Amino acid sequence: MIAGLLKLVHILAVVIWVGGMFFAYMVLRCAAAEALPPPERLRLWDKVLARFFNWVWLAVIMLLASGFYMIDLLGGFARIPFYILLMALLGIVMTVIFLYVFFVCFKRFSRQVEAQDWRKSGTFLVAIRKLVGLNLVFGLFAIGCVKLGEGWVTHDKNVIVHFLKDESAFKIRYYFVVSEGLPFFKLV
Repeated sequence: MIAGLLKLVHILAVVIWVGGMFFAYMVLRCAAAEALPPPERLRLWDKVLARFFNWVWLAVIMLLASGFYMIDLLGGFARIPFYILLMALLGIVMTVIFLYVFFVCFKRFSRQVEAQDWRKSGTFLVAIRKLVGLNLVFGLFAIGCVKLGEGWVTHDKNVIVHFLKDESAFKIRYYFVVSEGLPFFKLV
């Protein structure tokens, strides 16, 4: 039960962070550039990023807490499959990039917008855009690693219990597989 809740929290945090970056980078950036002159566009980004980064803080805390707890449930870093290790590494790198974006780039950007120095604030926004783009790539890659990695894991040491269910001439086999402490169902 706890593992399922941890996975849910982890996935919701990923949706908030990576989905928000995708929307900001691929949709809002282009629409704002088409519709708003630089001063209004920079003010908009200042407000949008301030609100979005509040959610990113929550997502980062949820991701790290749930991720490290699930790693502990799996027996620690020495026992986890490589794809989970890669996902954890990417998550830590993404967090470091976010911290730099927030504490260095965004703080300076926000001060320049407040001072109405559009040239300098534009320079900081470009830096933020590039780093958010990099984090977006890392986030999508981490998602891909997990989904592809789950298929590569062998289940030699796992406990497999089959249940046969015969209904209306159908035979459906359910395999309950305990994968390193985290249960999932597979229809075969």
